Amino acid sequence: MNMSDKNHLEGISFRFLQPKSRFLSKSFYKYRLTFQWPFECLNTRFDKEAWEPGRIKKIKKLSRMPKMSTLAIGALINRLVSELSVGQAYLNIGVWHGFSLFAGMAGNPAKKCIGVDNFSEFGSPRPAFLKRFAESKSPLHEFYDADWREYLKKSHHGSVGIYFYDGSHDYDSQYQALVSAGPFMASGGYILVDDTNWESPRKAMADFLARFPDYELVFDVRTAGNCHPTFWNGLMIAQKRIG
Repeated sequence: MNMSDKNHLEGISFRFLQPKSRFLSKSFYKYRLTFQWPFECLNTRFDKEAWEPGRIKKIKKLSRMPKMSTLAIGALINRLVSELSVGQAYLNIGVWHGFSLFAGMAGNPAKKCIGVDNFSEFGSPRPAFLKRFAESKSPLHEFYDADWREYLKKSHHGSVGIYFYDGSHDYDSQYQALVSAGPFMASGGYILVDDTNWESPRKAMADFLARFPDYELVFDVRTAGNCHPTFWNGLMIAQKRIG
């Protein structure tokens, strides 16, 4: 499936703030965690003809949890996972509280979803994550408490249809995470890179695409600043060419 043939963002729009709209005053940022969820729900619009109301309800409910992402990104991940081919997996490296992983899992019990994190950054929400994961998982949902390098080297098996690396975003880590996952990527599979307002992950993705011409950039959006209620801190998506 090609994002240019079927637009996975079809039916997502924003009422008030667009990705390039500036909004973060100091006072707003101070209270961001309080107002982020209701404003995202109000600002993000889903066309009823393009999105199942029940699926959006699940993602909206899930998006109330602590996260460094947005409702729109969670919905995009959910739709991509829902369309995974049999035998392919959604691999999410760097789960933190788990929003991006749970967004893929929600309403998708028959799709293989794998999370990997050793909780070495941003505090250690391990207990809260594991409790929520145990309550939400299906037999096809897995989590590995491990360093991603060791996981990809020793533990991963099978084809990856969606790969989202959300670990350290320094250039070396980001670039190596893309290269290391390459052997597992399915034809037509998607790679998601967030925080692409920053130069390091953006350059890592650009250098990866230059080195591996069998991938093409199919989505690229910058936002007016970090913590933006549309696409957070920027998002890029590449697809491995079919054939």
